[in-house]
Amino acid sequence: MAFSECVSKLGVLSGHPSFWWDFKLLDDEQCTIPNHTFTTECSESAVRSLGGNTLLHPGGGIQAIRTCAGEFDSDGENVILEDSLQ
Repeated sequence: MAFSECVSKLGVLSGHPSFWWDFKLLDDEQCTIPNHTFTTECSESAVRSLGGNTLLHPGGGIQAIRTCAGEFDSDGENVILEDSLQ
């Protein structure tokens, strides 16, 4: 969930609010549980294939999404998830 939220946030901050919709359609098509491709790597590949690494943001693209989403396995607070719960 945090990854998708961060894709949306990056798109909006970059002036491309519809980027999330394009990402979500491609991600839902390519990154599925039955195909065993429901992974962060698959989602990152979807972002790249849509030109997400060229979105304007400090650090840009995948790295900016990773920074925004934080470490999913960490015990620390994830700001994006906390914000979406409020």
